[in-house]
Amino acid sequence: MSLILAIIGMIAAGVFVANVVMMTFVWLKNKINKMLEKPNAKRVAVVDWQKFFEDELKNPDKGTRIDTDTLNKINNQGYSHGMVAVDSEDKIIGEVELIKNQNDTLDAEVEKLLGKDGFLVVEVS
Repeated sequence: MSLILAIIGMIAAGVFVANVVMMTFVWLKNKINKMLEKPNAKRVAVVDWQKFFEDELKNPDKGTRIDTDTLNKINNQGYSHGMVAVDSEDKIIGEVELIKNQNDTLDAEVEKLLGKDGFLVVEVS
């Protein structure tokens, strides 16, 4: 959860890049591989904002302090997903990438990959 909070904090600070794409499994796989090529990158985190928002609404008392203004901004601007590269000390490398998926529905393979929580972390082995 702390990684999600860091991502939201960077978005609130304006440290992000926005992409408008047709998000498919192949696109996501290639994007993850490219992000893992960054110097010192050890992990890439991907979040499905809609699933994250739904979880936050269902569990408001779970003790996290979420910047609701930033969450609303993300939602209102139509961003569906976010991605970030992380080093071995869990520090974010570069900018958060916000994604607007132009598909009418989420690619089934992407949805399966992200799972019911809508959060995925890919690590370099």
